[in-house]
Amino acid sequence: MLELYRNNESGAVLPIILVIVFALTLIGIALLSYSLAETRHVSLDENNLKAHYIARSGAHAIAEKLIVEPEHAAALINSSETDAIDFADGQFKVLVYGNPYDEVHVRSKGFFRNAVQTVNITLKEVGVDFALYAETVEVDGKAARISGGSVVYGESIDMDPVVLDDDQDIFHQPRNFDPVVLPCDDEESFPNYYQNCPTVNLDPYEGEVITVDSLYGDIILSGQLKHMQIEPAAGEDLLLKADKIDLRNNELTVKLNDNSVIIVVDDFRNTGNSRVYVEGDGFLMLYVQNYTGGGNFQLNPDSDVSVNVFVMEGGIFDLAGTPNFKGAIYAPDAAAVLFGNTSVTGWVIADEAEIGGNMRLYYSPIELGAVGLDLTFYRLDKWRYDD
Repeated sequence: MLELYRNNESGAVLPIILVIVFALTLIGIALLSYSLAETRHVSLDENNLKAHYIARSGAHAIAEKLIVEPEHAAALINSSETDAIDFADGQFKVLVYGNPYDEVHVRSKGFFRNAVQTVNITLKEVGVDFALYAETVEVDGKAARISGGSVVYGESIDMDPVVLDDDQDIFHQPRNFDPVVLPCDDEESFPNYYQNCPTVNLDPYEGEVITVDSLYGDIILSGQLKHMQIEPAAGEDLLLKADKIDLRNNELTVKLNDNSVIIVVDDFRNTGNSRVYVEGDGFLMLYVQNYTGGGNFQLNPDSDVSVNVFVMEGGIFDLAGTPNFKGAIYAPDAAAVLFGNTSVTGWVIADEAEIGGNMRLYYSPIELGAVGLDLTFYRLDKWRYDD
């Protein structure tokens, strides 16, 4: 009987062992399947992550190109999506669309193995809404103040404590600007003067009122010659070209009448008790290699005048304590020196900006007349990620 019980007990254990083995097998299969699925999931996540960063890199590269060289926006918007571009063992394709004078959108698709990710960047066109842009900015003087517009630098900035308004920013954003081109060489902006600058040398200047395009050597106001006047006919532009203009404590008067007066001069000196006085309606466009201030630069308060100063490559625009200057200073390959008891109302674009003393810079939008410079300026507005 005992032997029979043992045999029955052995027979009962065998199915239990088989069940345990089967259960362990199922668990092993399940664990293996889970492990394989997890591996595939991790691999898929890694592929998606890599595809995302490839797409982001493509979008960022195009956005940076547009920020630094916004003149390419219109051409890119009118183009179709790019072909696949190899990058980091994957590829990306980019499409640019939108309005170059409002919002520009950059859509980039990144591909890595079987993963595809999409990234979008929106750039906002802001134009010249800053008081100062310079590749290098140096501010020395706690009394200096900048109001109404941000300070943007392309390469470096060294600012001693300077007073800024609460709504202003100081930020880094490289930007390439068009070089200064003289009217005689600018077919697009000045078709009437292109290769047709005045060639009749009226030197020496003897104090007559300048009413037509003229060419001089040095114009120096001294002795009996204490006043210089430029007054073209209504609606007629005038171009004065000279090697040097030195007011020497005397006065230059410019009378506008719905037109433009363009002065092209290597060396312009408005120092001491000198005065430039502008009245009427129109544009005074001053092209200089070097400008030295210190004297007055005044606009008739009843006039509608825009003053544009263009500083040629390697030149210097030095206000040297000029009490009040209202206008745009465009010197992308030159230096702007704003020191002393000086105020500027307008905006400044320069390669090097040196600011100090009791200087005041107040932002105001200033139109650049007939000049076809591209002053489009983009800022990164937002990122968007699509699955």
